[in-house]
Amino acid sequence: MTDLIRAPNHLGDFVLSLPALEAAPHADILVAHHLEPLARLALPGRVTLPLSRGAGGFARGVVQLRSRSRSSATLLTPSFSSALLVALAGIPQRRGSRTDHRGSLLTDPVDTVQVDTVHRSTAYMLLVTGAAPAQPPIPLVTLDDSARTAWSALRPFDAPFVGVFPGSRASARRWDPERFRQIVNRLAEAGHRVIVFGGTEERELTAQVAGSLDPADAAGLKFWTTELEFEALDTCLQLHGGYGYIEEYEVARSFVDARVTRIWAGTNEIMKEVIARSLGLEEPRED
Repeated sequence: MTDLIRAPNHLGDFVLSLPALEAAPHADILVAHHLEPLARLALPGRVTLPLSRGAGGFARGVVQLRSRSRSSATLLTPSFSSALLVALAGIPQRRGSRTDHRGSLLTDPVDTVQVDTVHRSTAYMLLVTGAAPAQPPIPLVTLDDSARTAWSALRPFDAPFVGVFPGSRASARRWDPERFRQIVNRLAEAGHRVIVFGGTEERELTAQVAGSLDPADAAGLKFWTTELEFEALDTCLQLHGGYGYIEEYEVARSFVDARVTRIWAGTNEIMKEVIARSLGLEEPRED
């Protein structure tokens, strides 16, 4: 099993590499400096080695790797520089895809066809373990108690939500904001809570993706989707007859789960008040 894994540089790729990183629990992880906090969060207890950009960061990376003897390295990055880095560090066994004209620097090159024709997470598993799983592995992040406490203080509500991160450090990997906005709108129309994430320098981008949904529109969306969901499940329960009340049946559990959506995040009665105020239908006040 490999002693060192050079993790991907981009956030999405790094997340997809988590199953492969977990498959080699004793390997140290060489990761881009900006992803080190996520690596420590997702892989607690692992040795993470931050790597900075530029010639200075490259030189420091070589010195850092030479400070400890390692017999093998696996490269999840396709660049020539990553292969050169581990070669200059004196690591004798070097595995990675045969890309960017770096085949001569690898002792165990993997043909590009093997990694380019499968899902990215499958390709990472192939590089690390030597075997490609039948289904792409699903990356999961398990938080420790301190991280859970910190996250609970940040999240705006306790209910499940879908997170969208439209930013990217590489412009070539960034979707057009309108495509993200379409996804956000579809998710919202389906009744999901959506949070658009981004850094301080991406406020304009996140605002563009989130759109300009005013409180009345949001209230109408919440009211309509939850009422429609409950009405549909009520009909399904009626069709099941007495079996619809038995918890062993999925329709009964779905009915119970759907009932609370008309209460949380503001009851539907409150939603109607918000809509009414936007239409100028407030109750007259007595002088």
